[in-house]
Amino acid sequence: SSSSSSSSPSSSSSERFEAADFSLTVPAGFGLAEVAKAGYTPTTAEERGARGRGIAAPDSPVKVRFTAPAAEGGGVAGGVGSSELSVIVRDAAGIKPTFLMVSDISQWGDAAAVGAVLLPRGVTVTRASTESVDLPARDTGSIAGVVASPPQTSYLYEFEDQRGDLFVTLAAVARAGKIYVVAGSARGRAAWEARREGMREAVRSFRVTPTLR
Repeated sequence: SSSSSSSSPSSSSSERFEAADFSLTVPAGFGLAEVAKAGYTPTTAEERGARGRGIAAPDSPVKVRFTAPAAEGGGVAGGVGSSELSVIVRDAAGIKPTFLMVSDISQWGDAAAVGAVLLPRGVTVTRASTESVDLPARDTGSIAGVVASPPQTSYLYEFEDQRGDLFVTLAAVARAGKIYVVAGSARGRAAWEARREGMREAVRSFRVTPTLR
């Protein structure tokens, strides 16, 4: 599970969201809608109600979710539908059982092979690519001191549903036996055209936090 330490982004500029094990840049116009709270188990009626107001269940794969509401009128996002930006984290072994702990998404094959496992069936994939991202060095806290981190392989995809109503841009990465998917989605072509560049930048900005594992 992850926890967060960030305020919701303003509507005028992007902002970096930092969680315990990942970070990403949130596009302008997106506000924090839901965030996982490490170790959170609602016990009272009030706490259970709070979950409905933005606290995700501790076992939920959704670790953070941002939304941009539908807009009316003029402007860049005028008259467009709603959009979401989410980070989903799942145990790799629960998706594709293996004896080895997955430390990089490339261990599952190339972007096409991983897309066949992770992407919804029946969608039209319009983009699939690979990026290798440098991560900051890690402080081991031992006599070894600061050591270099291996690069992060990111598989980037874009697809739309069969009706051409839902458009998604996402990145998939792996670290320490977990699969991280960050996805930006838009309802309607107008919303997609208005927000796709911001969501693409957010997806490409996603970084896992280097660990010693």
